[in-house]
Amino acid sequence: MQRGERFNITADVIKRIVLFLLLLLWVNETVFSENQQVLNSRFHAIFYEKMGDQLYNTKELPGSLIKAIATYKKAAKYSHAETDIYWKITRCYWVLATKQTEDPKKRNELYKKGIHYGELAVSKDSNNSNNYLWYALIIGSHSVDQGVMNTIYMRNRIKENLETSIRLNPKNSNAILGLSAWYFHVPGFFGGDKKKAFELIDHAIKIDPYYSAVLMQKSEFLIQMEEFQNAADTLKKLMQMTKCKFKNDTREDKARAKLMLKALEKKKIM
Repeated sequence: MQRGERFNITADVIKRIVLFLLLLLWVNETVFSENQQVLNSRFHAIFYEKMGDQLYNTKELPGSLIKAIATYKKAAKYSHAETDIYWKITRCYWVLATKQTEDPKKRNELYKKGIHYGELAVSKDSNNSNNYLWYALIIGSHSVDQGVMNTIYMRNRIKENLETSIRLNPKNSNAILGLSAWYFHVPGFFGGDKKKAFELIDHAIKIDPYYSAVLMQKSEFLIQMEEFQNAADTLKKLMQMTKCKFKNDTREDKARAKLMLKALEKKKIM
């Protein structure tokens, strides 16, 4: 009788152990499967984001930015932390609208799409400097495109986003250039300040001495101020740059600087 009782107890224990092992195996397989899915998603997100970066770096080629946008969107589908993807999409739309599109209607459509992704970027991560930067740049450029009154109406929102970008990353030279442009273009009555604009540019030069866009912006502002000799000197510095932050951008800026210098020569100020 005692042996039977012992046997039943042992059989029950074994049954429980087997059930426990089966449950543990199922849990492990489920966790492994979920982890594998996370790893696969992360891999795809990184892959498509890097591919998008490569396409953006060839933005001067026809169709590259459209392909970059489509590729970044694929990355966003897989990513669980799209903090860098949406501002990169916004950046693509900004370049398309400001540098590669002449038709006003088409340009307006590009701005609107870019603004959508800029808003999405800020909502996804309020601690990312570039999210605020590119959102500010695209709403700012769109406002300028819409006219002076629209720019004045949007000025505070633009400035707040640029200042937030700089607060989050004091060395974000693009944000500093953006704020410099704000002070330069906004009328003094509404807070603009040409002196402050050039102070910010000089600050950007100290932070990013090999960034050609800084010297290009300074020369453009000097020309608008009719300080042609200073503009020519700045353009010559750009042309003499041997080190550069972005090779393709510097090449484009140097080609543009050459044309600008020829235009200044016609003014007989050199």
